[in-house]
Amino acid sequence: MKRVKRSYCELPFVVTMSSGTRVIGKIDRLCELSDGSWVVIDYKSEASEDYAALAEDYTVSLSVYVEAARQIVRAEVVGWIYFTETGEFGE
Repeated sequence: MKRVKRSYCELPFVVTMSSGTRVIGKIDRLCELSDGSWVVIDYKSEASEDYAALAEDYTVSLSVYVEAARQIVRAEVVGWIYFTETGEFGE
């Protein structure tokens, strides 16, 4: 978070996916980094013995958040999952 220039928490969105499906939700955190790039952070608090598998379970929802953020900021966005139990990020 040291490289964050600005940050938006619990950012509501309505997005139409390429399939035509309309999705309503909230992005946990959208950050612009000091280099001008953007990242969506999806916080997960459950404990797991296999965080890589757990991250895979959230691939679809994270991709929706990333697409919503792209439409909001009109720039490329990457998605990260932050596991609060371990303090680690997963992409």
